[in-house]
Amino acid sequence: MTSCRFLWPPILTYSRRRGDLLEWFEAHLEPIASLDDGEIVGVAVLSPDLRITVTRQGFTLDSGLGGLDLIELSTAIDGVLEVLAPRDVILDSFTAAGVSSLDHDDYEAERASFAARSALSGATAIASAGLLPVDGSNLVDLTSTDLRVQVEWGVVRDDELLARLRHPEQSRLNGHTLDADALHLTPPRWTAPPVGLYSNIWVRRKATVHVGSAGDVTAIVNTLQNTTTQIAEALLSDYTSGQSKGDR
Repeated sequence: MTSCRFLWPPILTYSRRRGDLLEWFEAHLEPIASLDDGEIVGVAVLSPDLRITVTRQGFTLDSGLGGLDLIELSTAIDGVLEVLAPRDVILDSFTAAGVSSLDHDDYEAERASFAARSALSGATAIASAGLLPVDGSNLVDLTSTDLRVQVEWGVVRDDELLARLRHPEQSRLNGHTLDADALHLTPPRWTAPPVGLYSNIWVRRKATVHVGSAGDVTAIVNTLQNTTTQIAEALLSDYTSGQSKGDR
């Protein structure tokens, strides 16, 4: 599940142009669904949970549980930039959430293992109080020369995962959340793993990134998708390697 938001200075003539934008969508796309709610307009293509939503101050790309690539929205992005002709379009942030199945189906053991590893720095104090870690999740701020990143992760079971995905406002991340409406739509082919490692990742570029075309947008989306995938794979590798060393 991914979401990418772009911003621009408020368009004073937005109310007039949004009707033109919906006409452009109808002429150039095969919409699965559309939205016209005053200040917000949008369209879904290929799947109800692959969407672009537009406001007076920017647009957001969302892909839900169906897992379709945001790049599939490139034609719709063309329409937004052509019809609304916004100035100074910049990347705001990118958010991704997902789960990797774990080999062991014992949820209680998995979450206790995760909690114990997360609590290592306070292990002595916890033990001295006669307590044992049984559950937990991590929230970490990361930085590089180019990026600011927040990552939240932990062990979840299937019902807990679906509840969390359908209520993204529960996230502890500071950035924009995923589209709750899109996440309510569970594709019939999608099944949550019995026990998995869930991660929610928010990314923002430190330097202002301007875009002027759909190609610019999809290039940025592809780069940030690769970044979040790399982080999620590293989290899974670290957790499973700890298991293989007996760190349970």
